Formats: sequence, C-alpha cells, structure tokens
Amino acid sequence: MALCIVLQLGNLTFEPDPSVDGEGTLLVDDDELEKVTHLMGIGQEEIKNAITTRLVKARGEELVARLTPTQSRDSCDALAKEIYSQIVSVLVDKMNKMTQPTYLRVNANQAGNGNNDEKNT
Repeated sequence: MALCIVLQLGNLTFEPDPSVDGEGTLLVDDDELEKVTHLMGIGQEEIKNAITTRLVKARGEELVARLTPTQSRDSCDALAKEIYSQIVSVLVDKMNKMTQPTYLRVNANQAGNGNNDEKNT
C-alpha cells in the first residue's frame, strides 16, 4: 500500500490560489486528493496543510507560511521520497537478514531434516 501512496502523491497537481495575493496553493483535483487520503488514512485538510503550508517558529511564536505551487510540489515530492526510502530500507533489511550465513544454515538444516523424514517413511 505504501508504494500506491507514493504513486498517488505524484498525481496531485497544484496551482496558485487566486484568493491570496502572490502566495498560496490550491490542489487542483479533489478526486486525486481523496485517493491519497484514503490510502494514508488521514483527513484531506491534514494532507493539504502538510503539503501546502510550512510551520515557522520564530522568537517563541509559531507562524503558518503558505507555500507556492512549486514549493508545494517539492513538499509533496519530499513526502513521497521519504515513504519510498522507508520501503527500500525495509526490503534491504529483510534481504540482508535472509542472506546472513546463520539464517541460511538454519533453513538448510530444516530442509535437510524434512528430506530425511521423507526418506524414512
């Protein structure tokens, strides 16, 4: 499912928000956003805010900065990249464990025991 999320994030498109002068982003297709939020199990507003705004902390205050469409696309791509990185990390860890000499010996012994049992019957 994580790979589906990565691919679906690539389908999101952004355009300037005409109601905000110079800054702000709108997600163009709500259907694509709905697919992403369904796969991720979070609300549409949460993903919109995560991708189109940035929280800036300065002098003890928190300000929400609106991102441009280009910055929003970069933010979306960064999220997809992080999810993909986690997928690859899990796969590499599993492959490394399965190719360790101790793992291979244990499985070879188990396979050998199974073959001996079949010959004895």
